[in-house]
Amino acid sequence: MGVAVRAVYDTTILVSGIVALNDPIAFLINGVVSGQVELIISLYILEELRRTLTGKQYFRDRITAAERESYLSRLEAVATLVAPHNTITGVVTDPHDDPIIDLAVSAQVQYLVTGDRRVLAVGEYEGVKILTARDFYNILTQQTRP
Repeated sequence: MGVAVRAVYDTTILVSGIVALNDPIAFLINGVVSGQVELIISLYILEELRRTLTGKQYFRDRITAAERESYLSRLEAVATLVAPHNTITGVVTDPHDDPIIDLAVSAQVQYLVTGDRRVLAVGEYEGVKILTARDFYNILTQQTRP
């Protein structure tokens, strides 16, 4: 298949991945498992993901603690953990989003995939294209076509 695409999925994508079954987000998660995507994560993303999955009623109603822990363990097993440089600030209107941009730039990924409108509004930053799950899905499916 060739070289994997390097990407950061933010928490909005990763939390959706635990409940997604047949939409583009499920395909994106499968892309990581199959090796089509090299997923880059940071401790910041893992902590934010854990907080969201345990703190939001929506996810507590849909997944068990065992399913949550299994998902987090599988994610850590297939993803590449990178420590960002912590040098990027003020790129996005919400300062909580800066560590995600910083990770993408620090790890020199091609894509940052997000559902956050404020992050999407940046469009591209230091060579990192910022896309929706649907747009990234389209890129991945075009790569798999003969």
